[in-house]
Amino acid sequence: MSIEHIYIRTKDKGSIVNLVKFKEEIELKITSVIAISPKEGSADDVKQLIVDSRAEGIVGLEKYSIVLTREEQLLVINEWVSLDAFMDYVNGPHNMIELIEHLCDRYDDENVCKAYSGTVVHEEFTK
Repeated sequence: MSIEHIYIRTKDKGSIVNLVKFKEEIELKITSVIAISPKEGSADDVKQLIVDSRAEGIVGLEKYSIVLTREEQLLVINEWVSLDAFMDYVNGPHNMIELIEHLCDRYDDENVCKAYSGTVVHEEFTK
């Protein structure tokens, strides 16, 4: 937590009021998870296209993982530096979906992937 001092001189110029303003610096990271259902036999191709499309990095994306579930879905787990970075990506021009849609089963007329709301058991190992 940082403290910001603001000094205000009163109208009569005889006293100075010291206002102390606490600024909490909270870093809110966000994790997004999307589910993709690759067509039979195309999971490896879908994963490679996603990796290739992110090779030069994505602004605000700290790290990501791609996991194949028992239900033959791919989960793309994205760790963003902030909610703003995530929303900038979602609302910005990106082509991941266009790259993989021919290799995936559609959830409906518009969507190749969907937000995942199931359980994710995640264990991170450090070296």
